[in-house]
Amino acid sequence: MATIRCTRCGTNCDDSTASFGESGLVCDPCARGETARDAAQMMQNVHAAQRVAGMTPNGGASFGAAPAGPPPAVVRSQAHAALEARGATVQQASLTSTTSVGPITSERTGVREVWTLPSAPSVQATFGSEGFFTMVKKLFSKELQTGDEAFDSAVYIQSTTPEATQAWLASPDVRAALTAIVKSGETFAIEGNTATGAIYWDATDAGSPALIAQLVASLR
Repeated sequence: MATIRCTRCGTNCDDSTASFGESGLVCDPCARGETARDAAQMMQNVHAAQRVAGMTPNGGASFGAAPAGPPPAVVRSQAHAALEARGATVQQASLTSTTSVGPITSERTGVREVWTLPSAPSVQATFGSEGFFTMVKKLFSKELQTGDEAFDSAVYIQSTTPEATQAWLASPDVRAALTAIVKSGETFAIEGNTATGAIYWDATDAGSPALIAQLVASLR
């Protein structure tokens, strides 16, 4: 039985149970700790993004003008660093959107990320709104349903890997992040070894840019 030394805690462990973490090969307990930490950070950013999408934590609508102040800059996150350590590369673009309803004008800031991964993940799918799939005809299999009524009513899925996609969507954090992206008017797609996503947020939601990278990092 081959062993490796965990680059995080320094203990020896069976190499068959090792995973690639932020610092290199890590033992299973350290890998689980990193996953739990990333999930907590993802949920924090999901809650921030949900406010942008007009949702309160209990699912109700919220109204009012966006707070004044400069839009947040596109930021780096632990998920970005972890993905790049695995050999992934990203192209980022800042987004802006202005909406006028009568005398009221609101502005939103966003980011689009296109990730090129070392290999194609098991999930191959596109997530968007019903309107997106009406306008863009994808040569995918029939739409998937997760059984989560709130998610299924908000997010439309087309996938060529239904079993892997269903398994990925078993995570409530993944479903919440995808809902936040779609509610902001954008999409998330994995085609081959390329993952593309975008999201908008307002001036109070500095953590939202990390959401795309966190979703990509959860793919296997």
